[in-house]
Parts: sequence; structure tokens; C-alpha cells
Amino acid sequence: GKTLRFDGDLVAAPDGWRVALDGRMDGLEVARLLSLWPAQLKPKTRNWLEQNLLAATATNLDLALRLAPDHTPQTYVAFDYADAKVRFLKTLPPITGAQGHFSLLDDRLVVALDEGSVRADAGGDVQVKSSSFIIPDVRVRDGAPAVIRLQTESSVTAALSLLNRAPLSVMDKASLPVSLAAGRAELTGTLALPLKKGSANKVIYDVAGTLRALRSDVLIKGRTLRAPRIEVTVNNDGLILTGAGDLDGVDFDGSYAQPLGPDAGQGSLRAQITLDQGALDTFGIALPQGTVAGRTDARLDVDLIKGAAPRFDLRSDLRGLRLSVPQLSWSKPPGSTGDLRVSGKLGATPAVERLEISGPGLSATGSVTLREGGTLERVRFDTVRAGDWLDAAVDIVGQGTGKPVQ
Repeated sequence: GKTLRFDGDLVAAPDGWRVALDGRMDGLEVARLLSLWPAQLKPKTRNWLEQNLLAATATNLDLALRLAPDHTPQTYVAFDYADAKVRFLKTLPPITGAQGHFSLLDDRLVVALDEGSVRADAGGDVQVKSSSFIIPDVRVRDGAPAVIRLQTESSVTAALSLLNRAPLSVMDKASLPVSLAAGRAELTGTLALPLKKGSANKVIYDVAGTLRALRSDVLIKGRTLRAPRIEVTVNNDGLILTGAGDLDGVDFDGSYAQPLGPDAGQGSLRAQITLDQGALDTFGIALPQGTVAGRTDARLDVDLIKGAAPRFDLRSDLRGLRLSVPQLSWSKPPGSTGDLRVSGKLGATPAVERLEISGPGLSATGSVTLREGGTLERVRFDTVRAGDWLDAAVDIVGQGTGKPVQ
């Protein structure tokens, strides 16, 4: 019920045949196209279509053949497709409702995808657009390289769920769940892989994009991270998130990095944060009332150690912060600078293992012990130097909520 029209020139020249042949057809079901495709004509390409273009309607078919003496034959096959079910990678779910364009120019195969969707294992559908699957040379007998270029939009969970499919297994390698965060993901990326059995571990991937309206209660255990916009990159070496937001209400601008692979190290968070009384309350650093007023910028480093509480290190030059220790008759005005370093580990009851503070007329080094629930038990300064009148060890002892310290 279909007509394939050909036109062209066939010339029997003294040195051999010269052929310039063009053909066209308005439409054909892909299954019918394959039944008409001779089994011995580019069999690898035919097999790839049979195995990966699972259903489709082909329109605007174009064929071309060029032959000339002492030249390699040139061939061209192209068609648009719609209502298709396309499998780009055996381990990934197929793209459904797909439409785009197929072309085979000599030995270069390109399946261009205008739009379609993939049902992820979790998080709903992933919308795919402006993507392509490319085999640069279908003649390669074993391990022909293939390139997949993807542009997607989905929930963060759905995107991470696809990235966690074999052979990538990104989240498993990072020891993180696919439900890491809520929000929307807009990603573009490239996967390069040899089409050869047993080569799953040789996939090279590089994906980048934007996460919007991000919220995570998992990234840092016991803390809620929110960000209107986070830039993400993930490749064979690791996962990196960069942007501004807040951690339990404490503003930050920084990055989270998680190496990938069997020998990957620990994840880390590096950020500039706003340090004020609210931030100290959030992280359970209970200093005596009135010690801190105003705000300053600080550098926060958090190392996320598998199976252990995260460790932190915070540093600031204290500009903009007013500090007061009336028990030592000392204060620092907000316009002056100093130095603050606080390090320890986070958790239900944070541990401040090292506290160093210095400013005009004061330097002190010690640690902070907190009771369960985060109230102050004791600030123990091993060394306090205040002016030329004090050089001693000093303890500031908490007496319970609402009671003055000793």
C-alpha cells in the first residue's frame, strides 16, 4: 500500500558504472521497513534498529546511493519518526512517546530525539528533548564507540534514579539514596561507551545542570538544606553541588563534593556562612547569654565521614561581631577584627573540641562541653591572656537554662 519512488542516473562508462540514485516515500511502519530491508545490507545497522527502535511510525523517508569507479560506495538513509519507543542504552528504561529523526550517512548513524519521556524507577517521568544517539562508524566489528547526548527535565529524585542505573550507579557509589533531595532538575550530559559485551564499566559520563527549589534532609544528617538554585556536575570522578541557600536557617554560599568509585574518599561541604547568635543556636554552640551580638562572615568546612558524625571547622575574622565576656571584663567592638576558630563534630549533641578566640586585648584557647540537648556544661579555656593582668586557665560553667554562668 505504499509507493517508493526512485530517480537518478545509471551510466555505463568505459571505466565502470556510475550511479546516482535517490528514493523517497511518505511513510512506513518501522516493522515494515525492517521486513523490506535486506538482511545482508548493513546488517549491524539493521540489527541495531530492530533491537532499539522498538516501535515507531516513519515518515519522509529518503534514500540515496552513489557509485563511481575506484570510489567507496556512498549510501544515505533517513526518516522522521513519531510515536516511538526507543532504547538508547540497554540498562536504561526506553524513551516512550518519542519523535525525532534517524539518519545513516555512509557509516555514521545518528538518532536525533526532539522529545520523549522516560519512566524512572523513582520520582516519576524524565522529560527528554534535543538529545541524540550517535555511532560514528558502524563498520567497527567489536566495541564500536557510541555517544549519547541527553537534555532532560524532571524531579531531582527521578534524575538521580536514572543516574543510579547500571552502568553508572552514581548514587550507590556515593553511598547516597536517590531520594537525596526534593526539587526540579534540568540536566545536560554526554555518555560515551563501547558497544561491546562486558564493557559496562568503561562508560565515560559527564553531566551538568541546575537543581531548583532544592530541599534535603539527607545530605547532612539531622539538618535541613534549602536552596533556590544549585549547579550540579557529576562525572566518573565525583559529584559536585554549588550554590547559595540556608542550612537550618543559616545562610551559606559554597559547594558540596562527593568523590565516586570504590576507593573514593569522604564527602565535604565548604561554604561561606553568616555567623550570629542564631547560627550558634542552630549548631548547638551554647555560649553564655550576651556573649555575641551582630553578625560576621565565616568559613565553614564540614567533612562527611561514612558511619560517623560529620566533623566541622569554622573560622572568622569577627568583623561586624561584638563579643563580650563580662566575667573577664573584656569586650570586642563590632568594628574591630580578631580571629575565631571552632572545630569538632556535629550530631544530636555537638562536640566543640577546640575553641580559639583572639581580639584586642584577649587571646584564649580551649574547648566546649555541651549537655544533651545542647545546653552549656562548661567552656574550658586552657589558656586565657587578657591584657597584662591575666594569664591563666579559666572555666566558664553552665548552671542550666535561664541561670547565669559561673
